[in-house]
Parts: sequence; structure tokens; C-alpha cells
Amino acid sequence: MIKLDISNQIKLNEDVIKKLLSVYDVKYQSYKLIKFGIENISAFISTKEGKFVLRVYRNNNKKLSDIKLELEFMAFLRKNGVKTPKIIGNHHKQSLSRKKIDNKFWNYILMEFVDGAHLKYNQINLISSLAKAQAIIHKHTSKFKIISKDYHNFRNRLNSFVSEYKTNKPFIYNKYGEELTIETIEEVVHDLKKNLDALQKLPSGLVHLDYHGSNILVKDNKINGIIDFDDLSFSPFVADLANSLLWWTYLNQTKNIQKIKEKYLLEYQKYRKLSRNELALVALLMRWRNVSVGLNLENFKRMTKKDWQRITNFDLLLKNDIDFKD
Repeated sequence: MIKLDISNQIKLNEDVIKKLLSVYDVKYQSYKLIKFGIENISAFISTKEGKFVLRVYRNNNKKLSDIKLELEFMAFLRKNGVKTPKIIGNHHKQSLSRKKIDNKFWNYILMEFVDGAHLKYNQINLISSLAKAQAIIHKHTSKFKIISKDYHNFRNRLNSFVSEYKTNKPFIYNKYGEELTIETIEEVVHDLKKNLDALQKLPSGLVHLDYHGSNILVKDNKINGIIDFDDLSFSPFVADLANSLLWWTYLNQTKNIQKIKEKYLLEYQKYRKLSRNELALVALLMRWRNVSVGLNLENFKRMTKKDWQRITNFDLLLKNDIDFKD
């Protein structure tokens, strides 16, 4: 398995932060590293002008055009009333900054600090608010112009997933002896390939793909911010929706997950109607997300036999609800 190269992630300290902030009209006071974040590194920054968030992108990870697209999309959503952090312009009135430190060039941004706590999976009372916000994002996204869609081809994503699975398959079997898990993953792959034409034709646009608790800030029992668009991708809207539903239901298995799913979908459709095809493929895309989380590079190294069994058992629950009744 390939490990992330930490040499491509900047080491933030006070001196480095002061150099990065030199292109902004702020007077540095202190900083605190943000613990979460695999690909990029971020820190809370206190200045005389207020609080901000500094994010430095990992080197050789994202194309410059992709980073700019992410920032343009955030600005587009903010303009349309979606609560995303405002990107602070530098001395050249640009959203994205670039500076050479330790013989490497680093791309980075400065954002406004958004107050709030991360959404917790047991805050079921916020399901309707989350579903509404996601539906509105998807509705606005259809108006956002994107030049290239080729590298977000659904077939390519599936091929990439299959390749990752084949690489990890011997580790799953040898370490955990989990034939059931292997059968589950291969069944999901089979169903995805069988429905590939339908998946390719689904309504698509730029979507968050990581729309869950860690990236949603709540204040006074209301959504106060949606953050971290690092996984932004041109994908089916229902794939983004399935990812969110998986997070809500997987972590609430002691509750009636069908009721949670129905409540989310019914609220979502008040603002963006789902096609029959989208509704029919929700469960399959949730199943794909379910096994994908286990095969994710960072998660895979920490997986236990009990974890794989949980994934397999949850897949059975999702299989029993393939079609959502409109």
C-alpha cells in the first residue's frame, strides 16, 4: 500500500505562518493547528483584525486549476446564500497565494473564521436543515459553469475503485480471513458495473462529496457553515446525497435507519425533486460508499475484523432497501 508522503506537507510554525501572512493586511498574534485534515494542513490564526483560518495545500496533490475551481465554486455558493467561508484576498486581490519556503513553492489561502461546533451524528433534529441545505446547493450547482468534465468520468472512478480493491484484497483475506467482506465488495462492484450506463446518465454537477459532520458547523442549533471543499468533484448529485445518507445511517444503526433515510430524502425533495432513476440508485451508491470507506488508504490501516463485519452487516441492511418508494 502506498503511504502519504509527509514531505509534501508543510510544517507550520510561527515563523512560517508569519511569512505566509506577509501578503495579507493582517497583524499576526498567535496560531493553533487544526488536528483534522489528511491532505492539507490548516491552522486557526488570531490577528488584530480578528480570527482566520490558514490552509496550506499539499504539494503535488492537486492541480492549480482544481484549487482555483474549488475557490471559485465556494465564492459562487456564498453569493447564492450558502454559508461557506469567505476567502480573504491578498495584496494582489487574489484568493490563492503562493510562496517559496524551504526551497518549495506552497499554495495557500486565508479564510474567515466560522464559529460553530462540528455536527454530531446524534443531532437527528438537524436532518431536515441539512437535507434542505444540500438540495439548495445541488440546485444552484446546475447554474455553475465548468469547462472540463472529462477527468470526473464515472467509469474512471469505478475503475480506480476496482484497482484499489484488487490491491488490498490479499490484505483483507490474509489479515482478517473475511470471505464475507470480499463477497460483499465484489457484489457491489458487480452491481455498479451492471448499472454503469444508468449511473453515467444521472444529473451531475460539482458536488462536495464529503458533506458530513466534520465539515458542517452548527451554532445555536442551526447550520452556521459548510467547509472543506477539497473533495469537490463533478459527480452525480445523488452520489453526494448517498454519501451524506451513509454517514447519518451508519452511525445511527441503533435507530430506525429507514426512517432517517426517508426523512432526509423527503425534505431534500421539497427543494430539488429526484428522478425515478436517482431514487432507484440511492441504496447502491450508499453501498459503494460503505465499502469505499473501509478501503480508503487511511482507514484501511486501522481496520479490524470487527470493523469489516460491521461494514458487511450494514451492507445487508442497505440491500434490503434497494428502492425508495416515492
